[in-house]
Amino acid sequence: MNVSCLTPSKLATLMAQGADIIAIQENWKSSEQIASMHTGDYVLYAQLRIGKGGGLAVLVRKTLRSKRIPLTIPQHDTSLEVVVVQVALDQNRDLIVASAYMRPPPQLTQSFRRLVNCLPASTPLLLCGISTCITHSGSHSWRLLQARLLQNF
Repeated sequence: MNVSCLTPSKLATLMAQGADIIAIQENWKSSEQIASMHTGDYVLYAQLRIGKGGGLAVLVRKTLRSKRIPLTIPQHDTSLEVVVVQVALDQNRDLIVASAYMRPPPQLTQSFRRLVNCLPASTPLLLCGISTCITHSGSHSWRLLQARLLQNF
């Protein structure tokens, strides 16, 4: 969800809906500011954008086991921001949730390919917040990416 200028009341409304996982892009808050919004029953995984605006977060209900998957993006690649979290759905099934933001103009950068390729192909991937990529739907790279994302669904 893109929620420019996330407020405590907007976050409370999202959490009150009963979602187990919430992915947020462009929250315009630091990790500390989001944490101070009383995330309550959720574990917060957040990343502050270096510079003006932005910010990403994934909130996972505390009743689900979850952990952040570290992904290093080179400092020179400012086109992609991402938070990646692995969530245990049950004893034998995991889901990888990525809250991502690609700055316009959208590009399938090496960092984005690394994101998709470094994750286990056997684990379903829920990729949230990349709507700016849709303009690439006809390219060969985008078709390969779609195949990778959809192979487990």
